[in-house]
Amino acid sequence: MILAEDVRQRKIIHRYLTKKRGYSHRCIRSINPQVLKGETAGLTFVRANYAMQVAALRAYLALRSTALVVVADADHETIEERILDLDNRLRGANQTARKNEEPIILIVPRRNVETWMYFLNGNSVDETTDYKSKCSSLDDGDFAQRFADFAHPIRNPLPQNCPDSLRRACQTELPRIP
Repeated sequence: MILAEDVRQRKIIHRYLTKKRGYSHRCIRSINPQVLKGETAGLTFVRANYAMQVAALRAYLALRSTALVVVADADHETIEERILDLDNRLRGANQTARKNEEPIILIVPRRNVETWMYFLNGNSVDETTDYKSKCSSLDDGDFAQRFADFAHPIRNPLPQNCPDSLRRACQTELPRIP
């Protein structure tokens, strides 16, 4: 299950799951907002649906192995603040916080996924600058493949200049996928 803010994020995770982790397209379900209006519409969608999808995952895990991959840009927040916000959504829905052993994967690009795109295109980045305008002409499919190759579990160590949020995704979150 992929819960993403936008199509670009969904494509990145979908490509990683199919090309590098061997999942069939038929085994992956995506939940995307139908229409994005405004800068925070995608994040609002993820925040509104996160607790419900965690509850569904927890119920489904009793029957079969599955995972929930959530992608939400940190925007002007820190990674920790975005994760705390999602944890608070669970508590607000009378759900327990995410446990270490649960296959709930939180991918939080800081500032946004375009930071990772720009970095994987060979550029130095910081995680406060908005690189969206510099990535508008980049192909999502090409980036998704670069991400899949970069994030492959065999890759170690990551480059020194790897953005912290990308490092966290590759080393902490993606290995939680069963």
